[in-house]
Amino acid sequence: MGFAIYEVVEGILSLKEAALPSILDNFREDPAATSDAILQLDRILRSAAGRFADLFAKGMRQSVRHEKDRLALMLDAAETSGGSLDLDVILTSIARGLARALNLSHCAVYLRNKNDESFVPRGSIEGPERPDLIPLLGRPFKETEPLASKALASGALTAFCGDEAPTAFGDPQDVAEIKTVVSIPIALAGEVLALAVGLSFDRECDFEPDELRLVSGISKAVAPAVDNALKYDEAQQYLEEADRLQSSTQALLEMQSVDDVLAITAREAQRIVGTEGAVALLHDGSKDPRRATAGNAASIATEQLLRMVSDPRPSEIAIPLAVKGQTIGTLLLTGRTEDCEEGDLRILRPFAEGASAAIVHARFHEQHERIAVLEDRQRLAHELHDSVTQSLYGVTMYSEAASRLLDANQADKAKDLMKELQKTSLEALREMRLLVFELRPPMLEKKGLAAALQARLAAVEGRAGIKTELLTDSSISLPGAIEKGLYGIAQESLNNILKHAEATRIQVELRQSEGSAALEITDNGLGFDTVVARQRGGLGLLGLEERATAMGGLLFIDSHPGSGTLIRVEVPLKNLPPAPGGSPGAAL
Repeated sequence: MGFAIYEVVEGILSLKEAALPSILDNFREDPAATSDAILQLDRILRSAAGRFADLFAKGMRQSVRHEKDRLALMLDAAETSGGSLDLDVILTSIARGLARALNLSHCAVYLRNKNDESFVPRGSIEGPERPDLIPLLGRPFKETEPLASKALASGALTAFCGDEAPTAFGDPQDVAEIKTVVSIPIALAGEVLALAVGLSFDRECDFEPDELRLVSGISKAVAPAVDNALKYDEAQQYLEEADRLQSSTQALLEMQSVDDVLAITAREAQRIVGTEGAVALLHDGSKDPRRATAGNAASIATEQLLRMVSDPRPSEIAIPLAVKGQTIGTLLLTGRTEDCEEGDLRILRPFAEGASAAIVHARFHEQHERIAVLEDRQRLAHELHDSVTQSLYGVTMYSEAASRLLDANQADKAKDLMKELQKTSLEALREMRLLVFELRPPMLEKKGLAAALQARLAAVEGRAGIKTELLTDSSISLPGAIEKGLYGIAQESLNNILKHAEATRIQVELRQSEGSAALEITDNGLGFDTVVARQRGGLGLLGLEERATAMGGLLFIDSHPGSGTLIRVEVPLKNLPPAPGGSPGAAL
C-alpha cells in the first residue's frame, strides 16, 4: 500500500497508547482483568507488527528481484551491443532488449540519414513472426512523419495509443489491429543516431514509471555502442572504397596504350557503380571519337552517344575526364540502377581523375613510341648506308675488277677477287636480314613472342651457321607491350652477338611465373669487359637498359673476355591483363 516500515511501527504504538486509557477505565475495579487486557493487547499488536514485517520483507524481496531483473536487462543490452562493432548485431540486441523491457510484440531499429532527413530500417525485426509486418516495419520514413517528429521533439519515448496507433505509420488499413506504438530515440550528446519503433497487439499504453526509466536507461547505455559501430562501419566503407580505387587506378597506370586505358576506364567504372553500361571517350573533335565501351553500351550509336554526353538523363551519369582544368574526354555511365550507392559515386570522381592522368600518360607513351619508330628508321637508314650500301658497292667493284682480269686472261687473280666478292655479298645478305627483322618482325603480332624468337633465330642466326636453342613452354601469355619490349631486347642482344661476339652457339630462354616474366640469352662468344663497355657506352648496353627500365624491369649482364656473355631481363607483371597483341607462346 506504499507505507514505510517506520510508519507501520508508529501506527502500532499510537494504537497502543490510544487503547490503554479505555482499558484502564473499563477495568478500574479489577486490577487482574486490567493486566490481562493489557497483555492481550500487547500480543495482538506484536502479532500485527510481525505480520506487517513479514509483508514488508516479501515486498522488499519482490522489489529487489524486480530491480535486479531491470538492471540485468540493461546490463545485457549494454554488454551485447558494446561487445561488438557489427552494427546489425548491436541493433538486433537493442530491439530485443527494448521489446522485453516494455513487453512489446515487435521492435525494429532505424538509423538516421541526415542527407535526406529520414530513418532507414537496419537489422532484423525482433518479435514473433508476422509476415504482414515486414512491409510495415521494413520501410523508411521521413523525419516529418508522426513516428519520428514527436520523438525528435521530446527526446524521449513517445507513445501512440488506441485510435492514435494507426496514425503513427500513416496507413490505418495496415495497422488496424495494433493497440500501442512507441518510438524511442537513441541519442548521444543531444544528437539522435537511431530510432527504435515498437508495437503491441494486446498491451495498452499503461507503462509504469519503472518501465519508462528502464527504457531510458537502455537507450542511454547503448548509444555509445551505436555511435562507435557507425563510425567503424563508415571507416570500413572508406577503406573498401580506397582499396577499390587503388586497384582500379593501378591497373590504369600500368597500361601504355590509350585504347587499353579507355577500355579499363569503362570496365572499372561499370564495375564500381554497377550500371548496365559504360563508355569512355576522347574529345578529339571528330564525328566518331575514339572510345571504349563496357556492358550494353557497345550498341549505342555515335549520334546518340554524343547526345547523352552533352545532355545526360537521370538514369545516366556523365563525368568529365580532365587534366589541369582542360577536358580531354567524358566517362559516361548508362542504365543507373537503384542499387547504386553514394559510396560508389564518391569513388567515381577520383577514379575519373586517375583515368584522365593515365590517358595523358598513355598519349605521351604513344608519342614516345612514334618518335622511337622514327629514330629506329633513321638509324636503320644510316646502317643501310654505312653497311649494306658499302658492301654492295664493294660487290660492284670486285665484280668489275674480276671481269677485267678475266678479259686479260688472269683467271687466278680473278678467282681471288670472286672469293672476296662472295664474302662481301654474304655480309651484305646478313646485314639485310637483320634490317628486315628490325623493321618488321612478322611473327610477333601473329603468333606471339616465343614464335617470333624462334623465327628470328632460324632466319638470321641459323643461316649464319650459329647453333641456336630456344627454351620455353606453353604457359607464356604476356601483354603486347611486354612482348614488344622483350623482343626488342632480344633483337638488340642477338644483333650485338652476331656483329661482335663471333659465337658458335646461342641459347635463349623465356619463362613466365605468376608475378614476372624473364628472358635470358647466353652465348659462347668472345665476351667483353662490362665495366669498360659501360664507360665507353658501346655494344648497345645503354639501349638494353632503357628498354628494360621502360617496362619496369631489371637488366643483368654477366660477361668476361674469352668466356661468353649472359644477358637476363626480368619484368614484373602487376595486375596486367592481356592486352591487344599478347598471344600465347609455344613449346619450341
